[in-house]
Amino acid sequence: GGSDLLRRGGSVLHRRQHLMGWSHGNTRVCSAITDIDVLLRSCCTKSANVYQMPAPPAVCLSGPLLDLWGTWKARNRVIWEQDVTRELENAFREAESEWRIDASSVPTDFPTDYFLGAVSGVQPKLLARKSGSRYIVGPTSQELQERYELCLRLAAQYRRHASSFGTGTMEPQTFVSEALADWSLSTQERHWLVENL
Repeated sequence: GGSDLLRRGGSVLHRRQHLMGWSHGNTRVCSAITDIDVLLRSCCTKSANVYQMPAPPAVCLSGPLLDLWGTWKARNRVIWEQDVTRELENAFREAESEWRIDASSVPTDFPTDYFLGAVSGVQPKLLARKSGSRYIVGPTSQELQERYELCLRLAAQYRRHASSFGTGTMEPQTFVSEALADWSLSTQERHWLVENL
């Protein structure tokens, strides 16, 4: 990504990478990608937005997405394009293998307090969400899987930091409380991360 230059027919072309997909139910093309973190499966764009990529990525480019891409290409005068989804997904998988990220099964000790809530009053209450025709109390298996995978990736970030800085590495408690302060981690998820680091 970034500012590689291509020469074609005497003109200089900028080679940039963009994400195309769904964001909050709307199709969109992001601004140029400035940084890719293969460990967190995320991209930062020129407009300072951070996008997380699902695993596996959506590959069905039809209907509204193709229409959007055609309009966007015409408006931005794109004369050459290449789909790099597969290469990016391979880079993500190599990072997962290198840092031993396997979220295939969530351990029984992984916390679920991220999904808890409280309602005041004398009588006990259960907080539930409506999904289709059912009410769900607590996380779905997919939601729990996603939270577990996020924590595994953040733990791998700590290991990457430790391997780069050696003895000057911050303690796990400091890493979780300071470096991850802006992450929306629950109290128990933070404790779990510290114990597993």
